[in-house]
Amino acid sequence: MALAQTVQSIKEMDREDLEAALPELREEVVETEEALRVARAKLREANGRLAKVSSYVEVQGDHLLLNVKTRDRKLMLLSSMKIPLEHVVRAEADPNVDWEVWRGCRIQGVKVPGVQFYAMFGRRDKTLVIWLTHESCERLITEVEDPVEVAENINDAVSALTTGS
Repeated sequence: MALAQTVQSIKEMDREDLEAALPELREEVVETEEALRVARAKLREANGRLAKVSSYVEVQGDHLLLNVKTRDRKLMLLSSMKIPLEHVVRAEADPNVDWEVWRGCRIQGVKVPGVQFYAMFGRRDKTLVIWLTHESCERLITEVEDPVEVAENINDAVSALTTGS
């Protein structure tokens, strides 16, 4: 509403009034453009947090299934993994994975001993760490939409398996 009133008052101004108002209008434009830039950055950040991740992890019977659910699977050598639950120690949502681990994930060719990455795209808030035994790695790190819920499901299944046997 204020913008419409400003535009209407500008239309009614004569030349001298316009010359006097011009510096203030330029300041308002700069402030408005800065506010627009900040709003766009926040929107990009929010959209990034809400974006779907391309992998999922679920317990199926006595196995843990990891899968890529989009066309990204064409880019991966291993689009699906199946791990026996008896080889799973625990799972945790861990957005603060050690820097060495992230360095290995983000820089091609860098390997971190005992760690395998699966469908990682740098979304720390979506990071799930699965601790393993009797496998080729100690930790499997992936990204899932709700890492806290997935970790709870895995830990419940592992707990049920150990107390049931």
